[in-house]
Amino acid sequence: MANANLQAFIAQIMKDSSLQDQLKDLTDKAQFTQTMLSLGKSKGLTFTAQDVEATLFQAKINPLEELSDADLSLVAGGARPRATSDGCGGAWTTLFGWC
Repeated sequence: MANANLQAFIAQIMKDSSLQDQLKDLTDKAQFTQTMLSLGKSKGLTFTAQDVEATLFQAKINPLEELSDADLSLVAGGARPRATSDGCGGAWTTLFGWC
């Protein structure tokens, strides 16, 4: 079962554009997790990195770890993968589905 504090924090993120802005451009999984921990703590909600990993990353495909053949071709040619070409962080788009 997911940590109740993490679930409460995710609900806050969905309603608070300032929290969204602090997370949306993060593309590194470890940095995203640490930012989640820090922001949650600032809101009085404590949870662990393992909670974040289990809730947000284990059931999702991380675009930072797996690129399609089309994305690999784009990257080889110097373009950015589609997951981040709209200015939104890959982790954000994968986890929350929008920017």
